[in-house]
Amino acid sequence: MTGPGNGRSGAGAAPLTEDGRLLHRAGRLDDAERLYRQALTLEPEHAEAHHLLAVLAGQRGNLPGAIAGFRRAIELAGPSPERCYNLAEAHRLAGDFSAALAAYNQALALDPDFIDAYRDCADAAKESAAAAERSGDPAAAQRLGKIAAHYLIGLGHAHARADRLKEADAAYREALPLAPEDAELLNALGVLAHSRSRDFDAEGLLRRAIAANPVVARYHNNLGAALMAQVRIDEAAAAFRRALQLDPGFADARANLEERLLMQLHYRADMHAEMVAALHKDWGTLVVSRAAAVSPPAAFANSRDPARRLRIGYVSGDFRDHAVRFFLEPLLARHDPAAVEVVAYSEVRKPDAITERFRGLVAQWRPTLGIADRDVAAMIREDGIDILIDLAGHSGSNRLGVFALKPAPVTATWLGYPATTGLPNLDYRITDAIADPPGPEEALLHSEKLYRLEEGFLCYRPPAEAPPVSPLPAAARGFVTFGSFNNPMKTSRHVVELWSEILKAVPGSRLLLKGMGFADPQLAQHFFANFEAFGVAAERITIMAITETIEESLRLYGDIDIGLDPFPYNGTTTTCDALWMGVPVVTFRGDRHAARVGADLLTRVGLTDLIAGSRQSYLATAVGLAADLDRLAALRAGLRERMRRSALCDEVGFARRFEAALREMWRHWCAAA
Repeated sequence: MTGPGNGRSGAGAAPLTEDGRLLHRAGRLDDAERLYRQALTLEPEHAEAHHLLAVLAGQRGNLPGAIAGFRRAIELAGPSPERCYNLAEAHRLAGDFSAALAAYNQALALDPDFIDAYRDCADAAKESAAAAERSGDPAAAQRLGKIAAHYLIGLGHAHARADRLKEADAAYREALPLAPEDAELLNALGVLAHSRSRDFDAEGLLRRAIAANPVVARYHNNLGAALMAQVRIDEAAAAFRRALQLDPGFADARANLEERLLMQLHYRADMHAEMVAALHKDWGTLVVSRAAAVSPPAAFANSRDPARRLRIGYVSGDFRDHAVRFFLEPLLARHDPAAVEVVAYSEVRKPDAITERFRGLVAQWRPTLGIADRDVAAMIREDGIDILIDLAGHSGSNRLGVFALKPAPVTATWLGYPATTGLPNLDYRITDAIADPPGPEEALLHSEKLYRLEEGFLCYRPPAEAPPVSPLPAAARGFVTFGSFNNPMKTSRHVVELWSEILKAVPGSRLLLKGMGFADPQLAQHFFANFEAFGVAAERITIMAITETIEESLRLYGDIDIGLDPFPYNGTTTTCDALWMGVPVVTFRGDRHAARVGADLLTRVGLTDLIAGSRQSYLATAVGLAADLDRLAALRAGLRERMRRSALCDEVGFARRFEAALREMWRHWCAAA
């Protein structure tokens, strides 16, 4: 039972009750009881005095008195989570599980996140199940076990809502032996596994949930998400379609099918650039037509003065500890306040210390989480934004639905996505001539007009936590270690095949892979098996999950001699991190932006000889570099300074070039009047 916490003071019996509460907390039970009873002499229907006397009775083992007191308090003041919970506890201690269950349910109806109520009700049900088992009533034991599982699932849900994922997992796992085929439990475990990037595990659990109850749309949608994370696009699409068959109004399943699958296309080597772009454009046309039906385009009231200070809006869910910050923060920090006034439209779900840092870099901060697209668009119009910039594309927490409504005179997309948005009314995509070279295919691959920045479309701010560059590990170990810290989804079987050829061509070499997805042991085993299938023993591969801190992650580059860039979806932050830590990276230049970022970054730091134009060239470049330890040592010693002096780290220059681009976009709009 909960004890005498802090109450409210007032007239009549309340001061005596409060004084009694203080004595009660101090362990002076007789003195507390005397004051509670004096309070009731003054005010016989004082609910809190009845409640506290009931608590005291329970502490003394007088369970009938406790039950009567709690019931009287509820009768006088109505049910509260605490009163119902204490009544339930008294019934449980008295051995009346049915009455306890009813009171626990009432407490949970009033407070769905009442952790103690879930825990104690589950324990009571388990105790009753054990007693039934001992008495030779297996049917009752099974029924009570399912009741315990029900409350453990509720406990897990309450922990999950509070983002206590370890506690949620423990509650669900405790419930599993009691209800091994409970569909809701299996679904909850699957969702939790997916949130932890354990998607092989998630898939198995969600398939079991569907087998137990195949007509719940949520289960199929969640399975689709787990399959999508494994780049099994066709299977994921089938799961999303099944969810929509079961629930045609299921908005999340529709968004997964129509938009979120687009992100996964970049991981597939069998998807040509034109095919990827066409699917994006199909989506964009559909979304803009829907938006026009809901909110027809309206004229803008913005002053068409080409030289005035501009109001720039940035829209992102990544104003937080996310890879985007290493490229966005230097721009926001170096913006000229005389030229631009910046407003951030934040879709951040879990703000952190980096979020607060971003807030300090902008003139105005506008949270958008949970606000409908139409209302966000209205907010942007009211704020008088001149140029609105998307920083997410089709990645998570995007607000492309807002851009479909064209809420600012000029709109652009930059940084957070390696392809066109597909929106026909989004004006510009900010890039450069290496990532997106001019040519006749430009209109095929983009719905936006490309604005190419000189000296590159990215500016990288190295982490302040970066340790010093370490000596070349191969010099001390006698063998070369290759490495990649990219999302495992980028390391397709085609990539594994080529990296295996490199390892076989460099005797004694090793490969270190690190990524959040490797928290799933089944994924790690999948990678080991793939390398072994191409003739590389598992003992030559080290696989690690994500580290706790940026410093720990960067320190691991001290174990790597040469970085390997995946394809056709190159690394960006990981490549910059590797270069900053003195590790040269070999990349394969492909046919689209996602496959050319590595070439872009290496060009900025003068390492064009590490850019391969074919698989054979990639193999030869990596093998040749591994054979030249003197060059590797020299590169390692000088890369950080080379990078510091390059355009890639020129924050002020980048900000001025970016602002010049915005100014030119604005002048074009002004002139189009």
